[in-house]
Amino acid sequence: MPSRIPFRVSISKHGTLTIRDAIPEDAGNYTCLASNEAGTATQTVSLSYAEPPTISVTGQTVLAVAGGDATLECRATGDPPPQVKWYK
Repeated sequence: MPSRIPFRVSISKHGTLTIRDAIPEDAGNYTCLASNEAGTATQTVSLSYAEPPTISVTGQTVLAVAGGDATLECRATGDPPPQVKWYK
């Protein structure tokens, strides 16, 4: 049984499905069904969700004491989770 299409989704007269303001729950398989008096055709499309990385840095300035450790934090989030690299 097909699920209900949310209000953020529209279908053009040519059959284009548009999902506005995509959220993780929109990911999944979508099936297009076209039919006329000669028959029916279907095609399934898999929609994946991705979110660009955001970075939160605590403390813009770090003091390194001679002979001690310096810890620089970079908290990065995204979907899928991003890889973090440092450059100087």
